[in-house]
Amino acid sequence: MWPRHLLLIAAAVAPSAPVLAGDHVTITGGADVTGQNYRWIVQHDYSSPIVSIEFPHYMADWFGTPDGWTQELTAFLGQNGKSGVCRAESDEGLPAGVRGIFDLRVGPRGTPRGEGNVVVRFADGTQESVRAEVPVQESFLAQHIALIGLGVVFGLLLLIHWLRKRGEEPATPADEP
Repeated sequence: MWPRHLLLIAAAVAPSAPVLAGDHVTITGGADVTGQNYRWIVQHDYSSPIVSIEFPHYMADWFGTPDGWTQELTAFLGQNGKSGVCRAESDEGLPAGVRGIFDLRVGPRGTPRGEGNVVVRFADGTQESVRAEVPVQESFLAQHIALIGLGVVFGLLLLIHWLRKRGEEPATPADEP
């Protein structure tokens, strides 16, 4: 068991934003308190610059990249109920030790937070995948919880009605005067 003072020191120096790292790439950040705006800070220590990065998303309507990067947003606002990617590319790339800031906004309906694989490609053709907090599609249960709850309540009412009817004894002719 860890001594109490070591736990306090570990908590004090821990970063406030999630830090997820691959072999060479570190991604810091994720959703803000509203869950509608995401900001990631990407850094790396690899010898070749990052020339492409892909963030998975669901329901994004805007993607911001560093100056000089081209961008592509697929499945705008969850088009046809599908997830998409936010892809950014640069000829010059992001050199080692330099921070790149990538922003994403989710549509007004919002989405739950989850984790996804961010694909990072370097100029020399090397590719790395890093887990990061991204907007994801709601699960089937979350999408239909109200309908499921209503069905359970209806089922309980039917069960109570059936049990009450079963408890009533039918009147017999012998019981009459």
